[in-house]
Amino acid sequence: MTRNAIESGFPLWHSMLFIPAHREDFVSKAHKRGADAYVLDLEDSVPEGQKGEARQAVVNAAETVAQEGAAALVRINQALRLAVRDLEACIHPAVQAIVVPKVVSGAQLQGLSELIDELEAERGIAAGKIRLIAQIECVHGLSNH
Repeated sequence: MTRNAIESGFPLWHSMLFIPAHREDFVSKAHKRGADAYVLDLEDSVPEGQKGEARQAVVNAAETVAQEGAAALVRINQALRLAVRDLEACIHPAVQAIVVPKVVSGAQLQGLSELIDELEAERGIAAGKIRLIAQIECVHGLSNH
């Protein structure tokens, strides 16, 4: 990361630890691992039948992992219907960023960004506080801006 990025307020995370949001036994100890950021996963590490449980736990999990100053991030599901539910559950002041997996286009991010803006406004969170991190997992995502 360049000096300009640091000066402009972009966070500099050297290490990120992914944790299933529904696994309280993992969440409760995570803050002792020394990571700069903890990614609370609502996607791949959460079985389909436990997605609701993970959504209910995610805000408390964010507060837990951030208790010693680390950043709390949330990885949402790629499917739009699940992503909307995930965002409704996790947009909270304790969350610093949303990790979006399998990004295939800029339009996908734009739609999610608009929803995050709405939820921040509804919940009294400063506009733009919660950042987006795009995970491009397929070469096709690079050309579809």
